[in-house]
Amino acid sequence: MPDIDIDARRFRPNIVIGHPVEPPEKDKIATFAEDYWEKIKVQNIEIIINKPCERCNIPSINPDTLAVNRSVHDYFKQYRMFNRRLLFGVCGSATKSAILHLGDSITPT
Repeated sequence: MPDIDIDARRFRPNIVIGHPVEPPEKDKIATFAEDYWEKIKVQNIEIIINKPCERCNIPSINPDTLAVNRSVHDYFKQYRMFNRRLLFGVCGSATKSAILHLGDSITPT
């Protein structure tokens, strides 16, 4: 949405996976690639992807001002509705405890 700042905090993520600003083509992550992952490896742990994440109206709330903008929810409904459910991101569980660091590389499978 070009006129609204939608940063990751609106989605209350535990982990945000991205790529370097200018990655080589082979390292790019496709938009919504997580829809097809079964697990990811980070350092010496695996995170099993359990299910897609169903979204409520919380992403419509600006985390800085707490102002509600319903057009954010409506926007995502245009692109991410599956069986009448708004899905964005995934839920997963780690196979063991670990400390992750900004910049850790991941391997999706």
